[in-house]
Amino acid sequence: MVGKGLGVVAAAMVVGLTSIASAESGDSVPGPLRNPSGEVKVRDFNLLDSRENLGRVYRSDSNKYLQELWLLGRYHGQYHWTDGATREDHGYETRRLRLGAQAKILDHATLHAQMVSGSDVNPFYNGFTELWAQWSFSPEIALTMGQQKNRFTHDRNVSSRYLNYLERAMLTNMFAVDYTPAVTIQGKVSNFPYYVGVFSNGTGREIGKYFTDFNSGYSFIAASYYNFGRGLEGESAT
Repeated sequence: MVGKGLGVVAAAMVVGLTSIASAESGDSVPGPLRNPSGEVKVRDFNLLDSRENLGRVYRSDSNKYLQELWLLGRYHGQYHWTDGATREDHGYETRRLRLGAQAKILDHATLHAQMVSGSDVNPFYNGFTELWAQWSFSPEIALTMGQQKNRFTHDRNVSSRYLNYLERAMLTNMFAVDYTPAVTIQGKVSNFPYYVGVFSNGTGREIGKYFTDFNSGYSFIAASYYNFGRGLEGESAT
């Protein structure tokens, strides 16, 4: 790095803290059946595994009314600093701040709520990412209604808790599929987990409006999966 105008020094630090725990069901079904956040988990290192139940504050096999209670939270922050020949810049950004809870009740029902803050916590309350109720009829079928993620592409299917970078792919973001009121059905038939749903495409802070306003268009999704991990001597290859 020699010469006027060519010296550029850049450094970036990414801070990610996650206290949302996952309660895996042991299959590869994406969505609320998998874990409290309703997202696919990608294992990176043992530290994550050691905190799997960090958010679970109650669990009972004998209580017929309340079986599990989770406190959910997510924080992602990032600091940047650059110094070049023409200018210098630095700053800290709160990228994600979410708070919520999840309860499993009556052996078959799951209630989930998770609010989100705006960029740099402005405003503190900026609507909900997820606000849904699920009834699990059996391992083969579960019905979920409410605000939930549109799991379009594997990139969207992986939770932001386990991304190795700050943002998702630009192509994924261009489709603008986000958390939106929806009705989804998912489960597992033989060795094939499946996931289907219809989404209202209504997004925004006024969640009550998007639960009652059906003029925002629709999107549909249907998917089935198979895990080749065992045959390939790996944990997961879906």
